Formats: sequence, structure tokens, C-alpha cells
Amino acid sequence: MNKFEINELKKELVRHLEMKKQAVDILTRGLNIESTEIFYKYIKGELPESGILLDGNSFFFHGLGCSVNIKALKKSVDLEFGPNGQVLAFDKGTICHILGQMSKCDVLIKNLEEENIIALADQRLYEILCSGNREQVQNEYEDIDLSVADRYILV
Repeated sequence: MNKFEINELKKELVRHLEMKKQAVDILTRGLNIESTEIFYKYIKGELPESGILLDGNSFFFHGLGCSVNIKALKKSVDLEFGPNGQVLAFDKGTICHILGQMSKCDVLIKNLEEENIIALADQRLYEILCSGNREQVQNEYEDIDLSVADRYILV
């Protein structure tokens, strides 16, 4: 990939990141919660699975993410959680889908990592996940984080 192509891909990821930021703002205000607490409280069953917020926007949690319907955009934005309470993460498949590169996904991810556009959200947890050695997990939050240790963030 040349520099122009890389920059265009980065612009598209940043555009999606901006929509995610808007969704996080809506969710944190609507649920009166810190963004870093959303994933943990959801996993622990301390948040409703879905709802309509006072501002009329709605949300529903699914798997390891949350869809926020933003009325002003007339669309839903999908949040993918990452380790350490990260709310602006991307999984590999989403990155490739956004960029229209599903058939070349592994090559694309490698190129984006080499260009310092994306990085694993938590390299240490990813290595624990790959090794299967859960004895290295230090607390209940890291145990939860292992489920999203393969998520990426924009650098």
C-alpha cells in the first residue's frame, strides 16, 4: 500500500471514531456513568440490556458491544469495547469491513500496524489470551478484559 492509500484508510477510521465518540457521549450522559465503567457494568449485569434515554436516543448491548441509535444522525453506531474500559476500540473484522477489505483482512491489519495507525489496545493481555495462561490475570477486571484483548485502537 502506498502512503495515499494508507492516509485514506486512516481518514475513514477516524470518521468512524468520531461517530463512536458521539455515541459514547450520548450513552454516558444518558446512563449517568463514566465511559470506562460501561463495559464492566454491562458484563456484571448492572446495566439494562436496552433502553431509550431521556434525549430520545436508544441503545442495546449485544455480545461484547453496544449499538447506540443516534437520532440526529438517523443511524446506529456500534461501540466495541476493549481492555481497560476502552470504549473506542475496533475488532479486526470491523476494521476490514469499514475499509472494504474483507478478503485481504490480515494483510490490511498488518499494514495498519506497521504504519502505526492501529495497535492492540493491550499487548500484555493479548499475549495472555494467546498463551491461554490465565494465571497471569491480576484481577477481576483483567479477567473480563481477556474477552476483548484482541481489540485495536487508533494510535
